[in-house]
Amino acid sequence: MKTLLNFLLGLRGAFLAAGRDLMDNKAARTVMIGGVLFYSLLYPLPFHNEVPQKLPLFVVDQARSDLSRQLMRMIDSTEGVRVAAVTDSSQLALERMKSGDATAVLIIPGDFSRNIMRSGKTILPLYCDANSLLSYRVAFTGVRLAAENLGAGVRVERYRKAGMPLLSALSLQVRGQASVFTLYNPAGNYFLNTVPAVFVVILQQIMIIGCAMMSGKAWNDPMQGEHGRDACATTGRILLCCCLFFLHAFFYFWLLPIWYDVPRPHSFGLLLFFLFPLFWAAGSLGCFFGRLLKTPEMVFVAILPCALPMLFLSGAVWPPEAMPALARFAAQFMPTTPGIVGYRLIMGRGAGFAEIMPLWLQLWGLALAYYGLALFPARRKKPENQDRAAPPDA
Repeated sequence: MKTLLNFLLGLRGAFLAAGRDLMDNKAARTVMIGGVLFYSLLYPLPFHNEVPQKLPLFVVDQARSDLSRQLMRMIDSTEGVRVAAVTDSSQLALERMKSGDATAVLIIPGDFSRNIMRSGKTILPLYCDANSLLSYRVAFTGVRLAAENLGAGVRVERYRKAGMPLLSALSLQVRGQASVFTLYNPAGNYFLNTVPAVFVVILQQIMIIGCAMMSGKAWNDPMQGEHGRDACATTGRILLCCCLFFLHAFFYFWLLPIWYDVPRPHSFGLLLFFLFPLFWAAGSLGCFFGRLLKTPEMVFVAILPCALPMLFLSGAVWPPEAMPALARFAAQFMPTTPGIVGYRLIMGRGAGFAEIMPLWLQLWGLALAYYGLALFPARRKKPENQDRAAPPDA
């Protein structure tokens, strides 16, 4: 009992000492507080519109008929595409698209109206800029729907002139289709698909960098002494970072969704309970890297570039089934992989603890492994400049 009490008192002292170190460490304080606020505004704003809308479309109208003008009006009425200009020269339109003035170019051939009225096959060449997959999909979908609706309207008028009742003519245009129900992300927007996953990566990377800066200062500052590098100090440093990032998680996953008008987790307590081992794993990695990397500049150079591979390997922006088996295996050792999957289950599907428990246990396995890694160097090697800081013998 006395041993446990002494450990708790030592942990309390280490926790308070880590708080003082954070306030004295300008680089770590800037990253762990200022960086969180900066990235919360920088990344989501470009994707706040969720899906591209009213993309510029150039139309080469070679038919100059009522049907071609009706098709352009129908295209212009869609949400994704707007007719930005109408010209007679396809070469000029393609050059404008090459210069970035248009997302797509639609060519309406001269025999468009005649083929439509004769029920002949009509081809509408559509040139899209496929460098942007989202813009390409929106432009193609808008033009396709407008063309299909125009063709259906022409066929209905033809049936009515032949004496068929309106309801019968309309029923002929309804073809067998599959009933599609979009779940969890009904609008299919980029914000809900990627930004929450990036938030998890941002919090993890900032925590690793901040802990590495604090730990590096403790290991390379001779004034710290052994008390700043032992297991109790390391645990107190990780615990302080976890408490701080609980506040950051509240800001990222509860307040920011209100600001950006996106869904929030159904249970914030369950989310914090799930994220705790992720934060512990990130803090442990930070303490380990702080022992190896001597300066804040080296910490940034070594850790910051890892964010993008972690995001892709997590399966948030690329299907895991399309990855090599070796990449999927390596991704399981990154806390972001189970963290992002579990967070999306809680936020998007309303999952309970039973559904996320395997991921939670995986996070705890990583947290304990990296915690042991963070404690191991502290018992093996002393800092290089400790001998230089020792007072001379009398």
